[in-house]
Amino acid sequence: MPHRSRSKPRAECVQVGEVVGSRYEVRDRLGEGGMATVYLAHDHHDEREVALKVMHPAMAEDALLRQRFSYEARGTMSIIDPHVVELIDFGELDDGTPYYVMERLAGQPLNRFAAGRRLPIDHVLQVGVQVCRGLAAAHAKNIIHRDLKPENLFVADGLRVKVLDFGIAKLEAATSLTVPGSIFGTPQYMSPEQALPERGVDHRTDIYSFGVLLYELLTGDVPFDDDEPMAVMLSHLEQVPDPLCQRRSDVPPALASIVERCLQKRPDLRYQSMQALGDALERVLATPSRTTIRVDGAELGMDLAATAIEPPEFTVADGPRTLVVQRSLPTVPLELQGSSAADARRARVKTSRLSLIWLAIGLGMIVALAAILGLATGSRQLSDGGAIGVNDDPRSIVVSPD
Repeated sequence: MPHRSRSKPRAECVQVGEVVGSRYEVRDRLGEGGMATVYLAHDHHDEREVALKVMHPAMAEDALLRQRFSYEARGTMSIIDPHVVELIDFGELDDGTPYYVMERLAGQPLNRFAAGRRLPIDHVLQVGVQVCRGLAAAHAKNIIHRDLKPENLFVADGLRVKVLDFGIAKLEAATSLTVPGSIFGTPQYMSPEQALPERGVDHRTDIYSFGVLLYELLTGDVPFDDDEPMAVMLSHLEQVPDPLCQRRSDVPPALASIVERCLQKRPDLRYQSMQALGDALERVLATPSRTTIRVDGAELGMDLAATAIEPPEFTVADGPRTLVVQRSLPTVPLELQGSSAADARRARVKTSRLSLIWLAIGLGMIVALAAILGLATGSRQLSDGGAIGVNDDPRSIVVSPD
């Protein structure tokens, strides 16, 4: 029979088999953070697995920290959004140690998912949009995260992302819990105003930290790092990060511009809301950034994001793998192998008849392909057969023999 939680001195906050709040039976220890330990528990009321987060007993002795932990629970519970972890319940153990109960997530933190590597552009955009939506919901409740980093984001199956751990979140209505001159956050992700708290911190600090996050996911490194935390904070105050185009050549200019704007030192020069930032990322996600044609190692490319002209779209069709050009509307029968909804759109892209520039580019590309492949002038068919598809990353059209 499960037994009730009880007050007793111990290294662990609770023990396996113990029942917290007459409802949550502790099954296993999942992990530990700076402020609390997380356990796997079974909810006997709803018959499901949950995550139980219990504050470290030593920290629970501090009344201010206990209040902050309780504010985290109340604040998170008020946010109803698919991209924020669901908080189910909160309370105190018999000895006064606070806890709260969250949904049990299947997946891994973003830092483990990324594992220090550069993520595909589409993955960065998909993660970014979801984080923006979750934080926009938090900001709508006057809750600022203040510690946005990969460890506090969770990636579930299907690249579904949830924002976690509002442990040092600031509720704008509860400024009495912030000691003047206090610095909260992780130095590598802190905004300049977090390093100088006398400037005041608002929701735009999360936008700066989000810019650091995007930079890291795109390059594999944070903009500034050092063994000394103060050196990192000074860099955020004084230094400009290396341009993304120098760190990774396939980053679309529109995305690089978004990251640069997020990382402005002055809050008024950044995006002013997570909603606007998420909308900007969605526009990039919906627009192919670059189309590249590779033929036996040779490469032809055109930057679609750099022009205001509507790019031509291709018709997906079965049949002979040939390149056919009509003077009025170029058509390319393709075998499409895209990695994203934007790439894999089976759209019939009509080249604007007013867009003579695109028609000239299309004809020029066909002529170049014919020259490379050694096609006879009178024949439009690939001599050895070929498959044309769109690569995962970067998005490109590839011609390869069967």
